[in-house]
Amino acid sequence: MKRILSLLLVIAVAVGLVAGLTLPVSAESLYIRKIVSVVYDDSGSMKGDKWAYANYAMQTFCGMLNSEDQLYITYMAPALYYTGYEPEKIDLSAGGIQNSVDDIRDHVETSSTPYSAVQIAFDKLSKVQDDNPNTQYWLVVITDGVFDEFNGMTYEAAEDDLTDKFEDFADETMPNGTNPQITFMTIGSGDIVSPRENQGKGIYTYGANDAKSISATMSEMADRISGRTRLSKSDVKQLSDTTLQVSSSIPLLNIAVLAQNSGAKIVKATANNEGAIPVSREASLSYPGYSSLAGGAFLLGDSSNAIPSGSYEITFDKAVKAEDIVFLFEPALEMRMTVILNGQKVEDFDELDNAMEGDKIDVSCKIYEMGTDHEISPSLLPPGTTYEINIAEDGKITKQVSGEKMELKDYSLHQAKTELTASVQIAGFNPISRTVKFAPTQYVAPTTQYIPPIVYTIDAAHGSSTHGLNVDQLSGQHDLSIVFKIYEDGKLMTDPSAVQALNPQIEVAPQGNGGKMEYADDGTIVFIPDTARAPSGVSGGGSFDVTVECKLPDGTSACEKYAVLLSDYQIFATDADESIVKTEFYNNRIGASFYITKDGNRLGKADVEKGISISLNEAYKGFETEISVAADGTITVVPVQAKEHPLNFGSWWFYWWHYFGLPGEDVRVTLSHSFGSAEAKIPVVSPSFGFQLLNVYLPLLIELAVLAYLIWWIYAIFAKAKFTPGTAIYTATLLYNADGYHKILTVEENPLDEYNKLKYRWRPTLKTETVSVCGDLSISATCGGGIVCQTPIWYKGRIKPLNAGFALLNTPHDVQQYIMRNKSMAIELITPFDTKQVKAVESIDGPQDKTYYVATDLAALPKVDGIPTIKRALIFAYAHQHE
Repeated sequence: MKRILSLLLVIAVAVGLVAGLTLPVSAESLYIRKIVSVVYDDSGSMKGDKWAYANYAMQTFCGMLNSEDQLYITYMAPALYYTGYEPEKIDLSAGGIQNSVDDIRDHVETSSTPYSAVQIAFDKLSKVQDDNPNTQYWLVVITDGVFDEFNGMTYEAAEDDLTDKFEDFADETMPNGTNPQITFMTIGSGDIVSPRENQGKGIYTYGANDAKSISATMSEMADRISGRTRLSKSDVKQLSDTTLQVSSSIPLLNIAVLAQNSGAKIVKATANNEGAIPVSREASLSYPGYSSLAGGAFLLGDSSNAIPSGSYEITFDKAVKAEDIVFLFEPALEMRMTVILNGQKVEDFDELDNAMEGDKIDVSCKIYEMGTDHEISPSLLPPGTTYEINIAEDGKITKQVSGEKMELKDYSLHQAKTELTASVQIAGFNPISRTVKFAPTQYVAPTTQYIPPIVYTIDAAHGSSTHGLNVDQLSGQHDLSIVFKIYEDGKLMTDPSAVQALNPQIEVAPQGNGGKMEYADDGTIVFIPDTARAPSGVSGGGSFDVTVECKLPDGTSACEKYAVLLSDYQIFATDADESIVKTEFYNNRIGASFYITKDGNRLGKADVEKGISISLNEAYKGFETEISVAADGTITVVPVQAKEHPLNFGSWWFYWWHYFGLPGEDVRVTLSHSFGSAEAKIPVVSPSFGFQLLNVYLPLLIELAVLAYLIWWIYAIFAKAKFTPGTAIYTATLLYNADGYHKILTVEENPLDEYNKLKYRWRPTLKTETVSVCGDLSISATCGGGIVCQTPIWYKGRIKPLNAGFALLNTPHDVQQYIMRNKSMAIELITPFDTKQVKAVESIDGPQDKTYYVATDLAALPKVDGIPTIKRALIFAYAHQHE
């Protein structure tokens, strides 16, 4: 059924487009702008999990607002201590939203909870100009404690006072003629005072008992302010690892997407598998040290054209889980109300202020696609949609009608504050509503008798001899007051109820100053100051005048002044009188100290221990600080290293690495407090020369020497001569035959590549390694590609086979193959007098000129017939393998 209704609505919108009923409009005509002023409690009690979750929720709230909205944040501590403090305007544009979110994340908690921050935030809200009657003004207060001004009051008294103040705010008129809406959120348990909820006046209260419920509560609050509806998890379909699908039965102005526990970004969004939905803004959210507090906020749609009803597919750049993604819809529907007064259509609702009791009105309402004249028939809305019109007088509903027709007929007005409210509730969405407020006047019968008007006058005076106070005294008990007396035709009015019926108003200037207004039993009006805010240009130690004016609706007024004295706070820094050895920060007890004065008098521990913030210069940012506050208010800051680096035999070898990584510049300690800031210095010196020589430079020199030796060793391994690749030593046994010739037996090929491996070259020397071949022959390589024999060799020449037909077998490989077949080869007798003894084999001869060498001890040769003869010896040749 839901899909059918969605299809019908899409068809209806399409028909409207074809018929020329729907025209493109500007973003201003579609989007209902929100102007939001937030009071954000940054007191010291908002720490740990509470601060992390509240901070992350505030980032999310910022990311959920539109670029057309305006957001101001008033932090409580600066509002108290900085003269002329202005709320921070948050950049919600596509190019600035990420920096805004980052600034919120980087803000740190400080000290107290002054009510003056609320007044500053409201003053800012009331100054933001906008003449669009649809624009919504919101005052948002988030706190975890009782306001400082309410200390000493009972819970009931504080609640009454706070309720009165916020109801006064709700009655104020914003620049576009509407009343502001207010949300008040408390964090924590116990007697945290909040105003009583009054939805009729637009005052909503929320509470979060623990850190993790903060996110859920602030989400609910943000949904109300943004006008969006949060989809349930069951309405989100997972099409693939990276794509999700949601759907809507009505057109949407935009879709807000919140990705939790994920760094995924939206890369594509489509409506009904066709038109692309632009990603108009995105911001990454996080809080340091909390892996669960990470995600992103995205806004789909540009608010200039409605997103058609149907299904929407959203694709991310990496895998996501449906349960980690939150979707919020803002419907592109609006309510239009028609009022008939005494048979005449009201063209401007301001005309209703001219209505009188007894006049007759008719009220009717219709639903339109936002920014167009395309009416949406109730039959196209989902089943279960409810329709309602009611009239309320002085906050009480006096008539109510329900049904799709949305008509209320023939109602007689009364002299009361009157509200006409129409609402349509679509299942799963926030109500679409329209409200008109006016106050019919009393019917006055015609008369010919002249009644002179009553003349009122007001007298203003101080209630005691106290005409001024220090700013710190205003929030406590004091006897400063301004008393106003009202005279009726020259006669003092003593009935409090009659005075109150005149609706006198108290105005205080400059803005940010305020107090309580009371009606005394004798009919006088008593104003008691309780908050102060210095105007721009007035600094600590100065003073300023506050003007309190009592004004009646007819313009009659009187005023009186009182003086506010500002305290002069100064922070004095004392540098350390000892130096810290740069290697001794672990057990360091040397620090810098500070003290704070107020009007020249030193403040004690109780006055300064809250709101202390310490920072060190860049070189020491990774160090910890131990902060202590003495009874006399002296603040001592000792920088320490959190981890010890002991000096022992194991760490001694690389202590130089630790030492050179230590900062050597002086420590600069900056104390930031609600009362100002100051900087002190702690000198840092190097350890003694003997310490450095023994523990820093000695191990460094030893390790450098070892490193140099290792580098040389590696160089020697690769630099020493190698055997020419692919060469071999061919060895054979040479035997004497009694017939007067020699025989060669068992030729073996000994490849030399094996001896180029590391196991034969690892010794730390540039001298070429000597290796043994065939057991009896010791050789080494030369840089020229030859070899050197350590075994004496004395014959150098070619072998001469006895059979002349064997000449082609002169190569070592051929000789080896021949002997393998014939077991031996007979050659001419080799005599020791053929050549002198040699050592080096310079190069590899060609195959037909192969040189053979005989290795034997010439002095030990036996004699045959008196002639030294080689009976048995080793004969070898240096050649390429298989040559």
